Amino acid sequence: MAGFFNIISARIGSFVNGNVHFYYFVNTMPIKGLINIPYINDIPPMQLQYIGRNENEIEKSLNKYKNMAKSIDAFLGLNKTFCETVKRLYCIDVPYGYFASFHPWFESPYTKRDEIVYLDNSAKIPYGFSEHLTFLDMIRKVSGIKTLFVSRKFSKEAMDIRNKTRLLVDIKSYDTYDFASKHGILMNTKNFNQAHMALPRKLLMYLMCGMKVLTDNSWTECINFMIENGTNPYIYKDVNDINYMHEHDFGIINPRSFCLEERVKSLGEQLTSLAKIAGH
Repeated sequence: MAGFFNIISARIGSFVNGNVHFYYFVNTMPIKGLINIPYINDIPPMQLQYIGRNENEIEKSLNKYKNMAKSIDAFLGLNKTFCETVKRLYCIDVPYGYFASFHPWFESPYTKRDEIVYLDNSAKIPYGFSEHLTFLDMIRKVSGIKTLFVSRKFSKEAMDIRNKTRLLVDIKSYDTYDFASKHGILMNTKNFNQAHMALPRKLLMYLMCGMKVLTDNSWTECINFMIENGTNPYIYKDVNDINYMHEHDFGIINPRSFCLEERVKSLGEQLTSLAKIAGH
């Protein structure tokens, strides 16, 4: 169980069960002689391209992961569109399954405040903050609903941008946020052209905390995932659409069904199935 949790939630390590090696693809090497089934939930070369890195750096990253992928016997990815992209980009033809990057369970407040939160999980640089904050400011001005920007590592940088531009957005760090917002939002303010296949962890956090989700219409697989799991996101095209969200039926959100503990059995079953297929 601990091995699964580290791979999915902490994005580190590996787990060996019999002749099957389950591991986090980006930073863990395969083991020769075992059936190697990595978890792939992001594609670094595409991320580098999105943030504008030079072609040499992108090509180096692509070659690195293509080489690592040669030892893959099967893999777990986020959804069909994502997995087919992995196969094409890394030039592999192996079976795959789906598993989202669910968070370990924690209790969040049942009573929610009428506000919209954006959870920022930036790890290395505060990319796109100005656009995100500007859009949240527009929502607040158009709808009168309080907006909140919560960053894991860069709340100070967000505050600096907010203060310089006099935007009406509340800023918090993960350490000071209580996950009691009524709504969580997926934005696409920087023309993220992989939005159609992505399934970001912030979405899974929104759902595990019982938040109603507002999503830009470009997040195709996120929308599919929510509908398949019994919830009904509010899909918007521009900031003015937010005014109509209170008329929307979001369906019934079962927070517990979106935590890692509830999904581990499914993960084990998929690994067993993939190992049988890959072992033939």
